[in-house]
Amino acid sequence: MSPTLAICPAHVSKFSRTTLWILSSPISSWNVHTGMRHQFHTLLRKLRMCVMVALCGSWETSGHQTARDKYNPKAMSQSNEEIIATLLQKCRELVPAFDATKVIHSFSGSRAKNSSGDWIIEESVKVPGFFQAAGIDSPGLAGSPAIAAHVVSLVQKSAACAERGLRFKPNTNFNPYRKPIIRPKNGWKGIKIDCKDDAAKNVVCKCEKVTEAEIVDAIHRPLPCLSTQAVRKRTRAGMGHCQGKFCEPRVKKIIARELGLKSVAGRPWPASSILPARWLTDEHKEALQNLATKMGL
Repeated sequence: MSPTLAICPAHVSKFSRTTLWILSSPISSWNVHTGMRHQFHTLLRKLRMCVMVALCGSWETSGHQTARDKYNPKAMSQSNEEIIATLLQKCRELVPAFDATKVIHSFSGSRAKNSSGDWIIEESVKVPGFFQAAGIDSPGLAGSPAIAAHVVSLVQKSAACAERGLRFKPNTNFNPYRKPIIRPKNGWKGIKIDCKDDAAKNVVCKCEKVTEAEIVDAIHRPLPCLSTQAVRKRTRAGMGHCQGKFCEPRVKKIIARELGLKSVAGRPWPASSILPARWLTDEHKEALQNLATKMGL
């Protein structure tokens, strides 16, 4: 499991959307270009950007494993408080001025590890015609286009597939470039909350400045978009500082209206979060700060 803590120190007034910095190791571990640490911290102070610290990967940083191995009893016996304490420590290593009271969300994911030390992308020896794309570690998203192209080449060369008459024909109508859902914005110029007469100007998610027109566009794309979670992943509506408290009911109404649904699923809770509540109270934030203080952060 790779826990991640999302921190939102402040909104970015100069940009139309919140920016997330995703790093696989704390800046303190970058030994080659020490000047990069100073430049990064300076940039954060100038732009007041949001930071997401992602503790992922199989290497060690500052004496701690950045991911928990499920076969390791000691790692799996950690309490939520111990996991959060580790995350807070990594956050402070990345951003020395990090404020624990600004945490908005935590989440984690599982990675399929294998003992080969490499990705497994090959035709099965035991079941010819069955192709494996397994053990893809952290860079799976970035590597997916190359993985897909490689799997296609394996299928084309497969004797088992040839015997079954499987042949690939290029789709001349395929367009690899998708029209973007999110439109560029210049701050709040030309858009506002509760604009009744123009969906393109009606802001539904105020944190990320996502408009009704963008949400409607996402809903009617070929890939089904039936929940607020699906809309969130396509438009970022609900990913901002308030974590959907403002926009999720509005997004539900739009989905129901556009698709004729009587009920619409919302964001699941707690899912993989290790925080005590979806929306942290002042008491929760104080507890996080006390934990950070207890650790000397």
